[in-house]
Amino acid sequence: MHSYVSKLLPLIFIFSISNSSFAEEALLDTSQNRAAIATRIVADGSFIMMVLDNEIQKLPIDKQAIMRQNFSKAGIMEAMQKALFLSFSENFTVSELIILEPLYGSKTGVDALNKFGKFNGDVAKNMILEMSRLRK
Repeated sequence: MHSYVSKLLPLIFIFSISNSSFAEEALLDTSQNRAAIATRIVADGSFIMMVLDNEIQKLPIDKQAIMRQNFSKAGIMEAMQKALFLSFSENFTVSELIILEPLYGSKTGVDALNKFGKFNGDVAKNMILEMSRLRK
């Protein structure tokens, strides 16, 4: 059994250091490392589109299509990418950005973020219900 384990240890070690999340967790919290991760997060554009879509939905229906068409013309996407990049890289550590990247940097993550409004509402509603039961 001991020889079997000793043969597997080098493979386990190689796998663990090649695993990107393991390697990134070892990154120092420098502005360059923050910038690299923030760049990956905003590059996809999914999060920016979610934010912009949420704002557009607040407009009257007849104005929504026009506003969507104007995004690319007005350079809003580029401005938003720059603003998000700066905000991510200035406000979060490398470790925090590594955790946030799959959430903010992917379509699936953005879809999950969109569900947090309803999720928080459900939790709050149930919490209020339980608190009112305690008061009785």
